[in-house]
Amino acid sequence: LGDDKLGDLVSYVIAQMGEVAVEPLLVSLNDDNPSVRARAASALGIVGLTRVINPLKALLDDSDPAVRSSARKAIEKIYSGTPSEIFEKVYEKRKWGLE
Repeated sequence: LGDDKLGDLVSYVIAQMGEVAVEPLLVSLNDDNPSVRARAASALGIVGLTRVINPLKALLDDSDPAVRSSARKAIEKIYSGTPSEIFEKVYEKRKWGLE
């Protein structure tokens, strides 16, 4: 995720893996490299699981503006969608005890 040339592509491909990619991406949110943190946040937004909202919210105070922006966009992406997608996200939130 930290490679300037391949980082965006890698984060997109990882995001396409879905839920299996969530834990490694959550670990990457704490990386020393701000590019890694930003790309991990973006990928989590693509995966779209509400259980990652709190770790993404923590990045809203990151020292790097790109990380803050990526976290904000990821949160917005998770909470956007069609009514059926929103219903599924609310259901998932309840399933994980996040309400």
